[in-house]
Amino acid sequence: MVTEMFLREYVVTIPKSVPKRIHSVYASDNPNVAIGDSHIYRSFIDQHKYLNLGRGGSTIPVMDLFIRNYFKYRTPNQVIVEASPQLVSEIHLEWHDKNHNNFFNINQWFVPKIYFFEKGIAQQLASINSWKSLKQALTRDWPNEMDKSSYWVNLDEEERLKRTLSRVDFQEPMMGTEAADNYFSIYRNMLEFLLEKGADVCVLRTPVDESYLQYISDREPYQASLQQFKQIAETLNIKYVDFRELAMDFDLAAFINQDHLMPTKSKEFSALVDQACYQ
Repeated sequence: MVTEMFLREYVVTIPKSVPKRIHSVYASDNPNVAIGDSHIYRSFIDQHKYLNLGRGGSTIPVMDLFIRNYFKYRTPNQVIVEASPQLVSEIHLEWHDKNHNNFFNINQWFVPKIYFFEKGIAQQLASINSWKSLKQALTRDWPNEMDKSSYWVNLDEEERLKRTLSRVDFQEPMMGTEAADNYFSIYRNMLEFLLEKGADVCVLRTPVDESYLQYISDREPYQASLQQFKQIAETLNIKYVDFRELAMDFDLAAFINQDHLMPTKSKEFSALVDQACYQ
């Protein structure tokens, strides 16, 4: 009883954590969802229309897992799905489902939602292994996710470009590989699942800064991956929105780093995305 209360009252409040994300699947009744990795998480952090199921490092198999479990017993309305090149990068392909395949073991109508038996939530207990971590949990002393510095705009230009190029190299899509082809297949099947459930789906290319755009402009794997996401959307008659089409100033001050929006820009961006997708 005490452990169950601790999980429900404290563990599932940890920002950006797997338990908090899984708790959203069990507890939310929002038919509108935004799904993706940290790009979606940051882009939709300051809005209330969409349940933000974006989290850092979310791979396409993980996105698929959360979508299928969230809408297992729900009817979707508007669902925004990320379509960005890093989703088929080498590190994403290596992570695959990130051992999430054992989660949602209690996501059945006839199974009581006891979080102690939900592997994706209960496993977090292992990380609360000191008085300091226990105190942090009990006082909910978590970092403020809305408090991000604008260091990117103040960074020396040479250093900023160096970091951007490093990120671009790290995130380069592994196009033409069997693993990437499999990811695109999972992605398409996920979209088809949503359509079959009656969702109004919108596929979104998420923001990066100008130097990032310049670096990828002549890199064939990046352009091919973007085209592949767009082609999947067009084949399924799904709206595709590219952030560059939005009436928003994506200057350096809009970014935490080369590919994540400042929290102060989330409300504006998400509203423009919603308008582009559904109005």
